[in-house]
Amino acid sequence: MKLRNLLILLSAVAFVGCDKGQIENINTQVIKAIPVEITYVTRGDISRHLDFVGTLEPWQKAALGSQIPGKVEKIFVQEGDRVNKGDVLVQMSDEQLVQAQANLASLEKDWQRMKGLLEKGTVTQQAFDQIDAGYTAAKAGYEMVLSSTRIDAPFSGIITAKYMEEGEIFSLMPGPAGSPAILELMDLDNMKITIAVPEKDMPEFSPGLKVIILVDAYPGEEFLAVVNRIAPTVDPRTRMGGIELKMRNYGGKLKPGMFARVSVIIKARRGVLIVPAKCILEENGGTFIFLAESGKAQSKPVKIGLQIAEITEIIDGVELGDSIISTGQRVVKPGDSIRIIESTLIPGGVEQ
Repeated sequence: MKLRNLLILLSAVAFVGCDKGQIENINTQVIKAIPVEITYVTRGDISRHLDFVGTLEPWQKAALGSQIPGKVEKIFVQEGDRVNKGDVLVQMSDEQLVQAQANLASLEKDWQRMKGLLEKGTVTQQAFDQIDAGYTAAKAGYEMVLSSTRIDAPFSGIITAKYMEEGEIFSLMPGPAGSPAILELMDLDNMKITIAVPEKDMPEFSPGLKVIILVDAYPGEEFLAVVNRIAPTVDPRTRMGGIELKMRNYGGKLKPGMFARVSVIIKARRGVLIVPAKCILEENGGTFIFLAESGKAQSKPVKIGLQIAEITEIIDGVELGDSIISTGQRVVKPGDSIRIIESTLIPGGVEQ
């Protein structure tokens, strides 16, 4: 106890022994230290992406009907059936086919007869040409009627609509599908989305570029698509260009008409040095930061890379873990004394 009291007494004597100038010098040093906040250089991922919206569409869609009006004799499929390319879907009445066949047979006889007469020189070339033209037209008409009596699947897909029943008369007038149709066929194994892209962003796209699709019907789930086609022109009124995206419809989860959000990563850096963008200062065309070193503010030139939102990539000038002034950096000057009041660590990745 006596030793403790002695130490306290000696300390008091030492303090009293300090002159006024020494005390003021200590206070001045404390006051001159500028309060700052710092952050540490970290390593992380940084990327920039563009966002669009669109509507899912089938990769292929066809309204299937006959080239000529007639009675629907037989429909071999129902709505929802899956068919393969070349499958017979509808059989039409062959009444017109019988007539076309009879007409062709009659004209073929005339053609054979006129050809023989032409070879003998008993008819003119002009007379034969008239018969030949009629015969050629009859053959084309027969082929058209023949192909129209049977409707085949032009591609593999699913029957998504059935507009007519057997026994009904098909006409060439527009129907529910917008064009004359008996069935509607869609390829739903693949889907497409067409997005409108501002002309300034068009150079960022190239065929095969991968994009991320988000569908409201499946929150939190990502689907992958690729750029399939880029419009060769830009709309002069909107300054937009169309870009077609193609995607696989695994499991048939996606449906035509669904609302989709498209995210396109156009620039990405992985595992790079990053700092808050506010730490970067500019002067005389260059960029620099202030480091906190041994209680002093030290200016350091830096080379910056990708800047996204509030985060900037540093290509050169700093090292991982460096202490950078993030608040007060516009107040301090090189060599100023600083007092750190708070330090933070930025997240390891950012997107925009």
